[in-house]
Amino acid sequence: MFNTNYGAFNPESWEDTCQLAFKSAYKSENYQKMPDANGDLGIEGFTLNTGKAFQCYCAETDIKGQDLYQALRGKITKDIAKLDKNCTEIKKVLGDTKIKEWYLVTPKNADKNIFAHCRKKEKELVKKNLDIIDKNFKIIIHEVEDYVQYIKFTKDGIRFDAAVNDKEKKELIIAKNTYVENAKRKYTKVYDDDFTDLTALEKSVLAATDMSIDRYLKGKTTLDFLRVNHPRDFERFKRIISQLEEEVTFDSLGAIENKKLFIKEQIDTVEQKLLEQLNGFDRTMLRALANQVVSRWLLECSLNFI
Repeated sequence: MFNTNYGAFNPESWEDTCQLAFKSAYKSENYQKMPDANGDLGIEGFTLNTGKAFQCYCAETDIKGQDLYQALRGKITKDIAKLDKNCTEIKKVLGDTKIKEWYLVTPKNADKNIFAHCRKKEKELVKKNLDIIDKNFKIIIHEVEDYVQYIKFTKDGIRFDAAVNDKEKKELIIAKNTYVENAKRKYTKVYDDDFTDLTALEKSVLAATDMSIDRYLKGKTTLDFLRVNHPRDFERFKRIISQLEEEVTFDSLGAIENKKLFIKEQIDTVEQKLLEQLNGFDRTMLRALANQVVSRWLLECSLNFI
């Protein structure tokens, strides 16, 4: 594993972490992940609007100094050569977009001399007049600190801030319409006594359903981060939730007088269990995961109201 101030990474977990960050950081530039089926072309993602190409690199072990410099230097040399070798295939992917900036994204840089190597390789590639390379082509080194605003590590512990992907939300609603119907049915029972006007009741039910879907999707992305970067904690999370899910399924078989309070109590219970058994994580992140869990129970059938 390669150690940083923000956790330890291996090549696979580093790439998965980077891809999550890229999708957030460059969403407005139409970031596209390069599918594995395309083979190793020297880029693992690109922005269709702005011509940025990305390649991730993380050493297998915690190397430093000259060893890390040589590894980064070799990676740049090898992958820049692939842009020339695979020009025809890359052109099919990029269309009319030219690569203006090629980013090597690595947990930590080693030596200022790597920048001199970048300038050398820029000139060599531009001289080839490749159809996919902009005349002002640049090679840029990015480190983990360049993405901490998307993968946040605070003084209170590790935190990942997820966002709702509108496309994914629409696809979920279409593919799992039962989620929407389940939530609407349950929230109607939750708020039924609060409103005499059916229109007002319907608005509250729809708002609560929409919020549950958002919480579910945000938490799902956060769980992907947990699975990739903290697999032991992810497995512990699954065991905790599995036990709690059995309990809430049993508890909700009978009549529940105050359904609104019951939902809040479930969120509080999940959060408290996570706080007790998952160390090193920011409380805001764990609260979001608790919201995700209970939202999933509502969207599915684990938490039901008779």
